[in-house]
Amino acid sequence: MERNAPPRPESDDAKEGTAAHWLAEMVLSNQAPDTVSLVDRFAPNGVCVTAEMADYVDIYINHIRSRNLPVQHVEFGIEYNLAPNINVQGTSDSVGVGDNTLYVDDLKFGYRLVDPVDNWQLLAYAIGVMIKLHPDPRPTTVVMTIVQPRPYHSSGLIRSWPITFDELNARFDVLRAAAIAANDPDAPMTTGDHCRYCGAFNECPAAQSAGMNAVDVVMTGSNDVLSPLSLSMELSNLARARAVLDARIAGLEEVAKEQIRTGTIIPGWGVQRQLGNSRWLTGADIALLEMMAGVSLTEPKLVTPAAAKRKGVSEEVIKAFTERPDNGFKLVQVNTDRHAKELFGND
Repeated sequence: MERNAPPRPESDDAKEGTAAHWLAEMVLSNQAPDTVSLVDRFAPNGVCVTAEMADYVDIYINHIRSRNLPVQHVEFGIEYNLAPNINVQGTSDSVGVGDNTLYVDDLKFGYRLVDPVDNWQLLAYAIGVMIKLHPDPRPTTVVMTIVQPRPYHSSGLIRSWPITFDELNARFDVLRAAAIAANDPDAPMTTGDHCRYCGAFNECPAAQSAGMNAVDVVMTGSNDVLSPLSLSMELSNLARARAVLDARIAGLEEVAKEQIRTGTIIPGWGVQRQLGNSRWLTGADIALLEMMAGVSLTEPKLVTPAAAKRKGVSEEVIKAFTERPDNGFKLVQVNTDRHAKELFGND
């Protein structure tokens, strides 16, 4: 279905993520001394690097460098045949090999939480790295990590999933079988989180049906007093419905914007230009600007705590002069099976 679909335009969030990855690559490949040196510079895609972005990306960079591996690749291109006429292509953010372990790391700059456990993107990368690098001796352990510095997660900003090489092989068989089934002319349509990235989403009958089902779920009433199990089930169902509706709305909005831009009238809807905050032109002469304005336009400003740490300020000093505001509680979904394994082991 997706082969004949027009390319979906890149969202502003995706553009920001691309800029963050460029920033990390520039520092990890030693093309820039640090992230601070690139603040207020523009990434190749036109997104300006902010101090906040630099602080977040530093978390990822420090994580990669902390391993001090003998083999480390950044923005590592992968391409391999999963099955006849089925090709896998991608770029892993970071790949490292050392201590009989293969490390595959992925920087996620968005707010939508991503879990490394059974993450098929990371698994596809790990398989591709094994095929391309042929590390000798062959790693016995594969550690796949999501670094997501912006949203809160109960397991922290850096979340890893270690598996054995044999477990990776078993998942390769599952991936290959799924790819073969997906290329069958009578392949079933199955909705899920993957729908948000599908170019054929707006024409998919299964997605349309799921969207209408989500509306039905949201409109279904329930008692105010629920047992813990019933409360858990309804929250899970409504969260799933919200995700389906958000994905459906986002897809239809892109279709509507494109049609309106090409002259089609969509009753009740229109487009308007979104402008960001005004900013000074790159390379503006500050001295000339202040002379013309007749007032000083610069002011001293403290660097962020993370930037102060990079400058060598001790943790003790930083803790003495910083605080983290309490913004209340946020309800989050947790993987109870995973937490149990972390507490009690795989048994």
